[in-house]
Amino acid sequence: EGVTITDENLDKFADLMILVGEDVPDEARTFLDWVYGEPEISNRAESAVRVGGRRWDLYLKSPSGKIVVKLPEGDAAPSFRRLAAAQAREGLMDKAISEIDLREPDRITVRTRDMGDEAAQSIKASYKKP
Repeated sequence: EGVTITDENLDKFADLMILVGEDVPDEARTFLDWVYGEPEISNRAESAVRVGGRRWDLYLKSPSGKIVVKLPEGDAAPSFRRLAAAQAREGLMDKAISEIDLREPDRITVRTRDMGDEAAQSIKASYKKP
């Protein structure tokens, strides 16, 4: 059973992921099960925002800065497995990208960081659907 944390005495919660949204108290347990079910993702997770009471945006740490992962509505467990598999196969979360969109079940769409055409083409070319 979770409780809402106020803005006082936050030091003891510094290692916890921040969850934001009106219905977070009702949805947090399921969401955290998905996140902590994939260690490669949970090790990078910083925060998440509930979007429109329907889906989540997850914010991850990466070598090139934060990555926003857009998750689908409903059961996002398969999307977490796809992201973990893409990381194991290709190091997707280690690349210079700013966004990973997992809302479509048959594809992973990424947005590269603004870093010049040559580097961006290298990232785009490195990800192929299995």
